[in-house]
Amino acid sequence: MMSFMGRPDKRPRLASFLLFSAIACAGTILAYFRVPPLTARTLWAEDGQVFLHEYLDQGPGLLNPYDGYLHLLPRFIVAVVTPVFGIEAYSLAVTVACSIVLGLVAALTFYCGSAVTQNPAVRLGWASIPVLVAPGALETMANLANLHWYLLWLAPWVLMKSPSGPGQKVLLAASALIIGLSEIQAALFLPLLLFRLRDKSLWWAKAALAAGAGCQFYTLWRFPRISGGTGEPGDLLSIIYGYFLNTSAALFYGNSHAVREHVQDFGALPIVLSAVPFALAVFLLARFGDRMQRTTGAVWLLASGALWTAAVVINPAPYFYYSQLDSPGSWAGFFLSRYSTVPSMFLLALIPLLVARPSGNGAAPGRVPALLRSSRFRWGVLGAFIVLQAVHYFPTDAARSSGPLWAEQVRSARQSCNADPTLESVQILEAPEGWAATLRCEDL
Repeated sequence: MMSFMGRPDKRPRLASFLLFSAIACAGTILAYFRVPPLTARTLWAEDGQVFLHEYLDQGPGLLNPYDGYLHLLPRFIVAVVTPVFGIEAYSLAVTVACSIVLGLVAALTFYCGSAVTQNPAVRLGWASIPVLVAPGALETMANLANLHWYLLWLAPWVLMKSPSGPGQKVLLAASALIIGLSEIQAALFLPLLLFRLRDKSLWWAKAALAAGAGCQFYTLWRFPRISGGTGEPGDLLSIIYGYFLNTSAALFYGNSHAVREHVQDFGALPIVLSAVPFALAVFLLARFGDRMQRTTGAVWLLASGALWTAAVVINPAPYFYYSQLDSPGSWAGFFLSRYSTVPSMFLLALIPLLVARPSGNGAAPGRVPALLRSSRFRWGVLGAFIVLQAVHYFPTDAARSSGPLWAEQVRSARQSCNADPTLESVQILEAPEGWAATLRCEDL
């Protein structure tokens, strides 16, 4: 676009940048205030015992392997927030940093969504998913150990978006490389390298993700994964039952307690009913969607199922034995975890996809296609989508909502170190139970 003086008009770029920044800020704020205050001040699992401990002991080590994988982004955040905010504020700083990343993921989702549709309402709907998806606030949000799940959500988006200039190419390539070097499961999206293979503008992000995945596989080969779950792999029925419990049911009922109570009181009916809207969306997309809708919907549906299956197979545990939940006592141990989040996100994305494409003169005739093209249907779908997200904004049973508080323990440990000159290190407890960070007194 040219200005009236014949110079390139920079206003559209400025407007796009301001919109991107606004979505990132809104996503950050919504993500931060979705985390209960006690949860925000409690450290989770690897955040202290692995990432902080290794940073204090070895330095940044951005490409150091842990459990067979690379974790570039979590280690980078630790290397930034620890010297800036100190050990005492580390837990809260991690919460803020993860919220910022989530805001950026939301903004990048909106930006990349233009590869599927120009409808801003639909793109905003997709951008809201990483911040507002119901299972996310239960365990996945606001900690470094689970940050990779949101990068996994972003992987197909950056591979499908055609950049319009060098700056956007660098943005998408950098995002893809960070994803690849932080989440080995992003390799599941490598078949998308064949998507629009002749579009050279996509090669930057594709090459970056492939390079990151290559580094992950090399790391896994050189430093094999030690832990592989705590039980035998579940049977096929457990994978199928678990998928619906952890996706459609999680999205509708919002937390473990509600799912558990509904099943105990009404049997399988609430689970079946929660799956109906998504099954209907799949049918409508397959029957009446255009090529882009069908392709995108297939990618997301396959990703949802594949990521859930991979979680159950690679990390076998007794709580995945869903086919054995046949009594009230057996349901007592049921809970929605980090493994619910991304499969739910990709399934939920199918709802806005229904109304993503504009109608044209060549649209198929008939009552159903006419209904799908109507404004009433489109706004009704988006309205239901917003309500489904909003009602579960505040989590009721976040995994670390009972502490232990990090800062209070650090202050107490510092006093113990000052009182006993012979004391070399202290342990700071984390959530879940059994996790703790061992810190040297000199680092406090």
